[in-house]
Amino acid sequence: MRPQESTNCPPLEFILASRLIGISSSVYDDDLLNKSGGRPMTFWGRLQRREVLSGCAVLGLLCIVPMRIFAWDWDYGILPEIGIALLTASILGFTIHKWMSGEIQRDVFNAAIGHVLRPELREEIGWICQFDLLAIRSNLKVDIEEINDEVVKVSCSVDREIENISIHNNKTQNTISVDDWGIRGFKPNILDCQLIRRGKSNPFKEIDYTDASVISARTTQVTLRPGEKVRFLSKGVEYRRKNDLLHFAFTIPTVNPRIEVSASPSIEFRYGFSHHGEQEEEPYASRKTLQGTYLPGMHIGVRWWPKDTTSRLPANSDGE
Repeated sequence: MRPQESTNCPPLEFILASRLIGISSSVYDDDLLNKSGGRPMTFWGRLQRREVLSGCAVLGLLCIVPMRIFAWDWDYGILPEIGIALLTASILGFTIHKWMSGEIQRDVFNAAIGHVLRPELREEIGWICQFDLLAIRSNLKVDIEEINDEVVKVSCSVDREIENISIHNNKTQNTISVDDWGIRGFKPNILDCQLIRRGKSNPFKEIDYTDASVISARTTQVTLRPGEKVRFLSKGVEYRRKNDLLHFAFTIPTVNPRIEVSASPSIEFRYGFSHHGEQEEEPYASRKTLQGTYLPGMHIGVRWWPKDTTSRLPANSDGE
């Protein structure tokens, strides 16, 4: 899961199986095939399936319609038969092919990696292969502001860029949820939740208050074409205790996510990722970048507490 540090390239069989079940686009195949000694994909290999099927349908109609209209018989009926075959292949490809090929796809995938991993781990690899969206850029900013001796205001802003890495169209939307911890006189709030696509902003319409413990907001869904990118912007506010912690969880896998934390002078904190990868910390800012890939289910955590210099003195110290 740390491709920039990997020295061993995946087997060619795995790459081909991945392409067959549609877990990656040709641009990633090219990179892997070049590293593994294989040949890069040609122009024909780069064509999307729907483009090939549409071409077959058009060519099939061209073979059928003119021959029927002008009653040509110089081909002895061969061209209309070819056209019918092409048109039939196109219809099957657009309709039942996806379901009929499912079992074949699973067999090819299991043959490619089944001899390497135990069944338990193989299921997890299959789960990873189902991801169609990838966050190629993610910045999380957390600001902890002291309100009084007991309460802090935690402002969280997120800026993420999402890409459709599959060969199919996929729907997505931006969502944000913030918790209400029951602190009297302080209520959470959602300041922003928008989706920016092709330079046009799609903001949320209203905040959902139906759950007493959490409020949420979401944008409308959009459909991303293969390779298309979209930007998520979110900002929310929670009120918590002065000695507390906060966890974040994203539902889309993320490459090299970054977190930055700032706090009032009276508060100390630590933060990081629940990941085995290297966490690169900048020398002059409270900012860390995970050198690896964050997966859904992992956590990004921030822990804070009041500064208390006396509590750090040894037990037998007189304070001098």
